Amino acid sequence: MDELLGDLVVLDKQGRTADAVQLAALANQPRKLSLHVESAGQARELILGFQQSVPGFIVMFTLQVALTSGSMLLIAA
Repeated sequence: MDELLGDLVVLDKQGRTADAVQLAALANQPRKLSLHVESAGQARELILGFQQSVPGFIVMFTLQVALTSGSMLLIAA
């Protein structure tokens, strides 16, 4: 599929029509570039919103309690 798209771009840049004869003639010419495609590895597991929000809530709650208790200690002293 990528080769066909590349051939269509080449024919368009050269001002030729993209018909079967022109595509066959272009396919018979040697390629200047080749494309090698391989996998980059396994896909990572997606993090859901709940899995991300719970640690954030825990940190926010801890900081809020520390701020509140610290300010109460300063007022009481």
